[in-house]
Amino acid sequence: MLSEGRRVNKGADYLVNGKVTYFCRLMNESHLSCRDDYEISCEEVDELVRICNEYGADGARITGAGFGGSVVCMVSKDKTDKFKELVGEKYYIDYLQNVHPEIDNSGDNIIICSAVCGAEILL
Repeated sequence: MLSEGRRVNKGADYLVNGKVTYFCRLMNESHLSCRDDYEISCEEVDELVRICNEYGADGARITGAGFGGSVVCMVSKDKTDKFKELVGEKYYIDYLQNVHPEIDNSGDNIIICSAVCGAEILL
């Protein structure tokens, strides 16, 4: 599908120009494309994306090598604590524990991080 490639190019442009809101929309569109066009998502990941968007994410999509069940979200810095609390409760306790009680989710499954410059030569 060419639409995903176009989203990548638009997304890079949006980030360079500080248009984070538009970038987040592309993230949401990308998840739908991964789910519907490529069929590389699953019910559990789709539910996590839905909950993330409902409880504070501005954009969310499936990610990871082999699309193995990770989700990346864009969340305003001032919302991260509440986001982590609510997603932890709504997804890992209310949803996942009921659907897959065999999965141990006692660890810290939500990692908050910020974008930084990549590797560079320091003079």
